[in-house]
Amino acid sequence: MRILLILLILFSFAYAVSAEEEQHHSEGHAKMVDILRFKREYSAENGSNGDDDDDE
Repeated sequence: MRILLILLILFSFAYAVSAEEEQHHSEGHAKMVDILRFKREYSAENGSNGDDDDDE
């Protein structure tokens, strides 16, 4: 019975850690979307196509 309780505690801890990691991942994705949106709006305002390469 004691082993089941220990396993329950370990799985609860693992679930909490994975939920926190998922939240950080979602926040990072939202920041990336904001950066891409800003680049697109900035390019539209300044007549740039958003390509920073000077090869052409």
